[in-house]
Amino acid sequence: MEKINGKIAVVLLLDDEIKEEVNKISSDYKNNKILFEEQGGKCIPHITLFQTKVKNLSKEKAEELLSSIVLKLPIKLSLSRIDSFGGHFVFWHAEKEKELISLHKQSLFLSNFFDSEGEQQADSEKLTLPEKQIENVREFGYPFVGEEWPPHITIAYTQNDPEIKQSFKNITTLIKKVALVEVGEFGTIKKILEVKSV
Repeated sequence: MEKINGKIAVVLLLDDEIKEEVNKISSDYKNNKILFEEQGGKCIPHITLFQTKVKNLSKEKAEELLSSIVLKLPIKLSLSRIDSFGGHFVFWHAEKEKELISLHKQSLFLSNFFDSEGEQQADSEKLTLPEKQIENVREFGYPFVGEEWPPHITIAYTQNDPEIKQSFKNITTLIKKVALVEVGEFGTIKKILEVKSV
């Protein structure tokens, strides 16, 4: 039985309209380390339900998790305010609807395979975090768990605290795809391992 090890995430993939908007907004930020397709990069806009460094996650268990999540799709996603996080990131926030929270809770199944050894992603990104999020990194490998989870699309990562170019950009869409991915730098998708859609 093949095992999955490393930085893994369960993510919601977005439609083309939202991808285009993300590309436009992200191009406003100078020295943005996250380059989307339209800017010559390979980053894929997404919403992370949960990510962590795993050890010995079976492909069968990962498949079961995605299959259980896709049963709850499609769901409505309402994107609203844009702001900065951790002194480096720009997030485009989604409203915390109960259906979205339910998917986040389901994805926490990955925490059963959390590998706490070594540096976690939040450490390598040198984020400034409140105490509760620091505790989440220690326990789950990810600052955004439970009440601390802000559903969002990451727009930019810069060396210094970014100046927000636009504080609101309201769009509503339907989410129809969930994926298990290998996580790259700054929470980007390094590789899509599996996708399920309605």
